[in-house]
Amino acid sequence: MERVMSVEAVVVGSNIAVGFAFWAIVGISIAVLEIIGRSSRGNLPHLGDLGRFLVQWRIFRWIMVAGWIFAGWHLFSH
Repeated sequence: MERVMSVEAVVVGSNIAVGFAFWAIVGISIAVLEIIGRSSRGNLPHLGDLGRFLVQWRIFRWIMVAGWIFAGWHLFSH
């Protein structure tokens, strides 16, 4: 007897794969940008420079805190 997968199982499986691919691309992109910034010997900013630049304004500090809370909730508590 042939087993037939439900539509919900296919959709959930593809959503997980798309989500994993998205976050893998984001992570690899951040790593590549950091490597390029570090290897440019000060000609290009790296993530630390970007962070120092953004925290000069209060609104970006709040956005960074909100993003950290969001990431912590969704990545670590679920």
